Amino acid sequence: MVDLLDSALERLTPSLDADPRSSKLLTKLCQAEELIAAELGNPTLRPEDIGRAIGVSRRALYGLFSQIGETPMSYIRRQRLKEAARRLRSSDEEGLTITRIAYDLGFTDPSHFSRLFRAQYGVSPREWSLDGSGLLHA
Repeated sequence: MVDLLDSALERLTPSLDADPRSSKLLTKLCQAEELIAAELGNPTLRPEDIGRAIGVSRRALYGLFSQIGETPMSYIRRQRLKEAARRLRSSDEEGLTITRIAYDLGFTDPSHFSRLFRAQYGVSPREWSLDGSGLLHA
């Protein structure tokens, strides 16, 4: 999360000098990111819900996320996949199945999750979960 915020700050820095409202926009973007992090497992999380929670319209929310080159839903999907990748390799998550991780992170179809994961990381969730010793974590 910190890396993402740093990245967002770097992308917004040039516009901070040009627009005094940028500080407020960055605050709203951070609020949206925090809400999404807290709601990763909510399969019904929608841009309208996020906008309402942070006090901006759906259109304004899309404008905020355009500042980091994403849509709200692409950001949510990327964060879910990033967390899934972490869990698949984590010894703390031992015993969890790939399907359980997918459901826990708001995916309603494990096959769809696997396709998205492969598209993002170039390997299946099962292949990703293999560590250097060849042992399967999930």
